[in-house]
Amino acid sequence: MSLFEPEPNISPSSQRVPAYESAVDTPLLLEVIPTTVCMLVNTILILINVYHNKRSEHQLIGMGLGTIFSNIIGYLLISSLNIGLACEISRAREKKMYRIIGIYYQRALVVNFIACILIITPLLYISNKILAWNELSDNKVIEAIGKYLFQLVPSIYAFTFFDTTRVYLQSQYIRIPPMLILLISMFFHYFISGLLVGRSDMESMGAAWAKNFTDVGCAIAIYMVRPEVVKPSWIEWNMQCLTNLRRHLKLFVIIGLTSYLQALMFLILIVLGSSLSHLDLAAHISLANWTQIFLMIFLGLKQGLLTQLYELIAKNMRTDAKNRAIYGIKLTLGLALLIDLILIVYKK
Repeated sequence: MSLFEPEPNISPSSQRVPAYESAVDTPLLLEVIPTTVCMLVNTILILINVYHNKRSEHQLIGMGLGTIFSNIIGYLLISSLNIGLACEISRAREKKMYRIIGIYYQRALVVNFIACILIITPLLYISNKILAWNELSDNKVIEAIGKYLFQLVPSIYAFTFFDTTRVYLQSQYIRIPPMLILLISMFFHYFISGLLVGRSDMESMGAAWAKNFTDVGCAIAIYMVRPEVVKPSWIEWNMQCLTNLRRHLKLFVIIGLTSYLQALMFLILIVLGSSLSHLDLAAHISLANWTQIFLMIFLGLKQGLLTQLYELIAKNMRTDAKNRAIYGIKLTLGLALLIDLILIVYKK
């Protein structure tokens, strides 16, 4: 059985369902913008925390390096796991296998939460080791990293549910609700972060809990979104989602692993600068957080392009898929040149 073929014993839905958009009729930019916005918000929330932290470079460095560790261990891994889900849903939708979309979604939640449990163990281990190290070295930066990581666990669980549901909705061309939820959450996060980071003595712990509150709020909000268009694929709990879990992991290896490794290399480059002096390292991390915005733009473009390509391939429209891929490459190169031009002009 091919990785992207519908599983046996599941027939096309006989329900009368609303007409879905098609990748053939959807401009690539319309596909990419909502996905990119959703990927950008996580970085922007960090920048809001940095903005409100005006007390010391120790806390700034602690939040920055703690964010890098949490991205490597958690957020980026979950996002990369969900790229394969987007491609599976696109192909199943084109074959009108609406019930299997719900099974794919439930299976992704199971796999991602298993991964989340495995993520939390090393996360707690790392934070405890950092705190123990701090008792010996009396380093305020290391203490800030440890406290930030230890308190960030609820955010990872909430993000796992939100991002999986976001991909489930956006892969069915329900783009606006997840994007609106995140944009509204940024507004509230600004005030929550100002209260917990800027006006209290919680420091790096305040930044972590500000993100916890925001991510949990987003998870609750997206759970309440039940548009009419997803009713055919919003099924009750089905035990079939517990079978063939390796299929989801294979999709991650084939599709999502490259995106994860790209982001991982970028974050490792940031960590390599940790030998700088405190003042230089604080500036280095602040600039690195801003450059992550550009990284998220290209990862969002890649995810949107992959979703459209697999949908076109499911329709056996290989010529259209080839043309869309060429257009995507041109768009990526053009966007890279535009960003370079903006940076050069801004530097001057």
